Amino acid sequence: MRIGVYVDGFNVYYGGRGICGRGTPGWRWLDLRALATDLISRRARWAGATVDRVVYFTRPPSDRLGEVAHNRRRWPSVRE
Repeated sequence: MRIGVYVDGFNVYYGGRGICGRGTPGWRWLDLRALATDLISRRARWAGATVDRVVYFTRPPSDRLGEVAHNRRRWPSVRE
């Protein structure tokens, strides 16, 4: 079985920062493919499954200060 993994970069970043803390070094270098592979390997029903594709979602940076907070509430754009 081939599995596609979709990652919301906003939630990964702020979730990691919330769990690890702002000053903790190293957590930003998260290997998303390795994480997904590890999570999949823990499921008995998914034995033999492989991560076929990892798609990372984010949004382009804004050049207007007032737009930054507003755009955090919208679904991010797709990037590969």
